Amino acid sequence: MEVHQGFHAIAGVPQLIGLVDGTLIPIANPSALDIHFARALRPSVCRFKNTEAIFSEVTRLVRLDPGAVSDVPEAVKDAILFYIPQIVQALRYDKMGYVREYILWAAQKSQLLAHQFIWNMKTNIYTDEEGHQKDPDIGDLLEQLVEEIIGSLSGPAKDFYQREFDFFNKITNVSAIIKPIPKGDERKRACLRALSDIKVQPGCYLPSNPEAIVLDIDYKSGTPMQSAAKAPYLAKFKVKRCGARYNFVRSMAAYSLLLFLLQIKDRHNGNIMLDRQGHLIHIDFGFMFESSPGGNLGWEPDIKLTDEMVMIMGGKMEATPFKWFMEMCVRGYLAVRPYMDAVVALVTLMLDTGLPCFRGQTIKLLK
Repeated sequence: MEVHQGFHAIAGVPQLIGLVDGTLIPIANPSALDIHFARALRPSVCRFKNTEAIFSEVTRLVRLDPGAVSDVPEAVKDAILFYIPQIVQALRYDKMGYVREYILWAAQKSQLLAHQFIWNMKTNIYTDEEGHQKDPDIGDLLEQLVEEIIGSLSGPAKDFYQREFDFFNKITNVSAIIKPIPKGDERKRACLRALSDIKVQPGCYLPSNPEAIVLDIDYKSGTPMQSAAKAPYLAKFKVKRCGARYNFVRSMAAYSLLLFLLQIKDRHNGNIMLDRQGHLIHIDFGFMFESSPGGNLGWEPDIKLTDEMVMIMGGKMEATPFKWFMEMCVRGYLAVRPYMDAVVALVTLMLDTGLPCFRGQTIKLLK
């Protein structure tokens, strides 16, 4: 596959109608909504005038090159979190099974996506609050998908799932415990008692905000809310925000690419800073290309990657954050590569300045 086709595939809509492997599928008399759907990640249900032709073309492209439509950058995975309710409802119209396969694939790629899909699908299996009336269209399918996703988990991923769901099942069950108790002070006391029995599980996050890791429960905050038929209650959690790690990973990948291409040296800790949002910031670019500290010893590695940096990115190469890092490095390099001649030309213009970083082999090493 050519590079530009690969980037079209990455930026497109994998296994959803509209854009596959960089090919825009023609839509008869497209409306503004149709065009938007065909060009952006919008996993919602749309009716096209030539649906059968689109189905046929998507099937042909997927069979030709399944790999081309199975890759989504991590940033897009994050965006998918906002569309999980629509993706699950799209199963009602999934005649070809693409949405089902997409959900299973996404759940394998990200534990967070797996958890969110499970929560949403469990909510939609039944149409009533008591869980007696199964949705006639997708109830059985959702049960099957939940079982398949949970069954695919093993090792640390399974432990994480069980810990997260056990903790918040207990949090949710407080409502069931206090529901038969009369409203008022008696229900308030029952709510506080039920909440006090729940112990915080390490590493759990708020389902409504995956970047918020639960550190503790405010056991005095349990407050039943007013409701005619249900028994909702309010509880507060002490949390730690973790969005800074994604900022760290992205900036780490960008600077690693820059260090590698321009051969920037002298990357001791004093030349690397962090901002409050977690972005890595390099300073002091006095040694680059063919110059290095200590009389030009030239021993420094191509990039700065310490044990501490690896720990922030998950502690091992198999960790999801470290995979983000590697993926972003590769994608960044592929994005820059077509501009090699322009970069070389800019550096060539500086060769006669007499700067110590140019010692005769600069262009050869740059290429």
